[in-house]
Amino acid sequence: MAIAFSNERILGGVGLFAVIIYAIAMVAAIVIVGDFGSHALSELYKPAWVSSGELMGGSVAAGVLLLIFGVLLFFCRHEPKIFIAKVRSILLILSGAMLAVVGFSQANEYAVYAFIVLISLAVISDVLLHWITDQKALMVFIAILMILIIATGALSQINNDNNIFGFAFAIFVMLWILINALVRLLAPAKADTSAKGGKKEDDACSDPSRRNVPSPKPYPAKQAEPQKKVAVAPPAPKPEPKPQPKPEPKKEEPKPAPKPEPKPEPKKEEIPKVKVMSSKEAAAAAAARKKEPEPEPEPEPEPEEDYEDLDMMDDTPDALLRRATWNKGLRCRRYYGEHQIPIAFVKAKVAVFVQPEPCPEDNLTDDKIRADGWKVFRYLEKDITDGKEQAEEINQAVKENLKAERAAKKKKKK
Repeated sequence: MAIAFSNERILGGVGLFAVIIYAIAMVAAIVIVGDFGSHALSELYKPAWVSSGELMGGSVAAGVLLLIFGVLLFFCRHEPKIFIAKVRSILLILSGAMLAVVGFSQANEYAVYAFIVLISLAVISDVLLHWITDQKALMVFIAILMILIIATGALSQINNDNNIFGFAFAIFVMLWILINALVRLLAPAKADTSAKGGKKEDDACSDPSRRNVPSPKPYPAKQAEPQKKVAVAPPAPKPEPKPQPKPEPKKEEPKPAPKPEPKPEPKKEEIPKVKVMSSKEAAAAAAARKKEPEPEPEPEPEPEEDYEDLDMMDDTPDALLRRATWNKGLRCRRYYGEHQIPIAFVKAKVAVFVQPEPCPEDNLTDDKIRADGWKVFRYLEKDITDGKEQAEEINQAVKENLKAERAAKKKKKK
């Protein structure tokens, strides 16, 4: 069961299987009854038309699979951990249970009403979920299906004379479930090693409380094992030298007192000659100085004792980026301030985040940091190869912020 909660392809397969079973059952019922447009969808459930109950059995089986699909969605590790996603899963569970009731009760009127309402609410919550997670293209397509499902479901109960609405409602519902199943079947496999003996993947987007938490430092490289010492026989003791008579110390002759050296005469300082300029020459020189462009200020590194180890032996995207900024003369601080900025250039007010994938909640954090006058950069780990391109962008932002800060100070002094 744990594998089903972590493997999206199993989840998509369950949804696809539910659509296939219901589609086969409905086609079989239409073929046996005949005359597609003359009977309501509810008539296909009645034993008077289908003695073997193909659509009834298909509805029960598809309803159970739809219920399982909703349960797997609710507990899936890769689903967004937000309220509307849980609501969609619960509505799918209830819709699957009600579809099974529709099959058991041979399309009871109240059971059909309840299924139409529940599946319509599930589609609405799916549209809201794609809007929140910023999947605009998929949201627009499902919103069109939502309108068609609600319209055909309502018309199938209001206008009993035109029975095509009931079939259209069933087809649109199957198409919506098919899209959700195919999205998971065609999605790239996500690594999950939370089984026995493995380490669970760190997903910052699925657990907002762990965002901006410092990652553990890598284990140090294994040192080479010392070679085993081979026992060597001790060398033979050397014979002690015979004591020799000490030579008598020579009497030192008294040294003559050194003659005092003459003090050098102090050199006269030469007064630099000042060039006298006329008023016109002075005005021209001042105008020339104003025309010269001011050199761009170089970023001033902060005291080195406030900065942490760069983990030079680490090859993670975060370490590559910090190493590239270090080579450009920039010095950063780790997990700085109230928002725990992973890479912070404090004096220039530049904040840098490196993360595995984007999260909608990051926009709120960025707005708070920008409100304090900071410039925010967010990079995905997959986009960082050696960090040089990102370091160039950060270096330019640091220079611009420092230049603006100095200009503001000069303006304030004037």
